[in-house]
Amino acid sequence: MEVGTQPIDAFLTGHEVNNHAIVAAAHGSGLTHKVLQKARKGRALTVRAQKKVLAAVAAHCKSAGLPEPVMADLFNYRGR
Repeated sequence: MEVGTQPIDAFLTGHEVNNHAIVAAAHGSGLTHKVLQKARKGRALTVRAQKKVLAAVAAHCKSAGLPEPVMADLFNYRGR
């Protein structure tokens, strides 16, 4: 299911953050570049995958001194 480009794409692009930085911040959570790319492009993810993405983005933002996002800042749908 395609749900269109997600707010996470604009969030990461606006803060000039690439996928590798987010996956590196996820250390050990099982988040992969493939899942993160699907999240940005709007492929429907499970709630569990959305939580992994949120945790990784929040960890990166915390270490970079950026505002930490909430789920609504990254996704405009609820995972399946």
